[in-house]
Amino acid sequence: MESDKFICVREKVGEQNQVVIIEMSDPTKPTRRPITADSAIMHPTAKIIALKAGGKQLQIFNLDLKSKMKSHVMNEDVVFWKWVTVNTIGLVTETAVFHWTMEGDSQPTKVFDRHASLAGCQVINYKVNSQDKWMVLVGISAQQGRVVGAMQLYSKERGVSQPIEGHAAAFADLKTDSAPQPYHLFAFAVRNPAGAKVNFLSFFLSFFLFSFIFLSLFSFFPFFLFSFCSLFLFFFLFFFFSFSLFSQNNNFFFLLFFK
Repeated sequence: MESDKFICVREKVGEQNQVVIIEMSDPTKPTRRPITADSAIMHPTAKIIALKAGGKQLQIFNLDLKSKMKSHVMNEDVVFWKWVTVNTIGLVTETAVFHWTMEGDSQPTKVFDRHASLAGCQVINYKVNSQDKWMVLVGISAQQGRVVGAMQLYSKERGVSQPIEGHAAAFADLKTDSAPQPYHLFAFAVRNPAGAKVNFLSFFLSFFLFSFIFLSLFSFFPFFLFSFCSLFLFFFLFFFFSFSLFSQNNNFFFLLFFK
């Protein structure tokens, strides 16, 4: 399931592979079509299906128009894929993550390389935030008799990745009456021998920008003392709040901020 609109199932009847598409608005009338692909994912909102065969051959079909929209052959096997937006499919190979849009004749473009911490992991999820600025890749592996989660958080603006221990992750936008802009949140869950924990973090940095602008005004004050104190206060507040907000899990985010 890519959304609550369709259920897409690939099954084998006798010697023939087929895909079954169930539209939730009319679940009593499933659509069955023969396919040779080994994987199929339904578009979140439209009657568009993406097929993958042999690990590398990709195709997108419009079921209403009964026509092929796009096709591409990857250089590497795609080990995981999903619709990340209504226009884009996320493709994960053993070495990198790609985005493939439905617009025009564009081919998949590499977004980032996989982190070494996910080597040997089974990829189970990939998500992109609403601003298309943050991505998280989630994988699991068996270690010392338990399932260990590994995640890679990637900042598109900075081009930096941060490995995090965790089994599940999600992005969200939180609107409040007190803030003119929504808070962009990142939530992830981790379970280790010490127990389970869910973390909620915000990418909201307007406080630091405001502090910088406000305190910078004092630097133009003719007295050196005010200038020195204002800069000292700014850096103190920056590091204090950076630590309190972003060091809740192995000091992650410091790499993202200070590259």
